[in-house]
Amino acid sequence: MTDQTITTIQVALRWVHIMMGAVALLVGLVPLVVGKGGRLHIRAGQLFYLSIAVASFSGIVLGLWNGNLLLFFVGVLALWSVALGRFALAQSGLIGQSRILHLSCTIGFILVALGTAAYSLMVLHQINIVLLVFLIVGLFSTLPEWRFLYGNAKGPEVRIGRHVGHTMGATIASWTAFLVVSNVFWVPILNWYVPTIVGSVLIAYWQRRIRTGTWKQVHFYQPRSK
Repeated sequence: MTDQTITTIQVALRWVHIMMGAVALLVGLVPLVVGKGGRLHIRAGQLFYLSIAVASFSGIVLGLWNGNLLLFFVGVLALWSVALGRFALAQSGLIGQSRILHLSCTIGFILVALGTAAYSLMVLHQINIVLLVFLIVGLFSTLPEWRFLYGNAKGPEVRIGRHVGHTMGATIASWTAFLVVSNVFWVPILNWYVPTIVGSVLIAYWQRRIRTGTWKQVHFYQPRSK
């Protein structure tokens, strides 16, 4: 493979990553402002899942290709979050293959996070502070998954809460990547932490509404009657 071919592939991947990331950023805002469970919410959610999955996978490839551990792990974090957010909608209870898939994704993510940290410390002999923060946040985000896997809380409120949390996690990762690359804020550290702060507030708000039952249950997350 010639250098020109390699460069062409990298440029193509970068454009795919940018375009799909832009779609995810815009479409991801729709569910925050439209009626929950409506057709627009569902269609926007489906497009968001597709675009963020493509953007995350291309980011992972580019991160590995260019030796950018931060880009690589942000891609992994976004992909893991959106996958579990999607699983939460379809799970009325974890049995059989769905339980195995959920457990495999969670263990796989933990291994990747620990592997990224080990490579950074043992091979590169350093670790970026921002990468360290994302690693810690990512590992802590797996704790509720063990409660869901082996606890008793598996009702519809728990499932929709997990859907909101994981989907917002993917949104936080995508907005963080955009702000950092674009360097929107004059203080660079704000580009990393503003999405996390705003996203965490939104997650807490919706989780509270779910717990108090003020978010009316609709077919968005309930099995449809045949």
